[in-house]
Amino acid sequence: MEPAKLPGCEGSVEAIISSKGIYYLGM
Repeated sequence: MEPAKLPGCEGSVEAIISSKGIYYLGM
């Protein structure tokens, strides 16, 4: 899937949605 940017840290937090689950990077 494509990495989705979550609001709150101005794009610093990226969520990668995979078939195994959701991983949050940059926290």
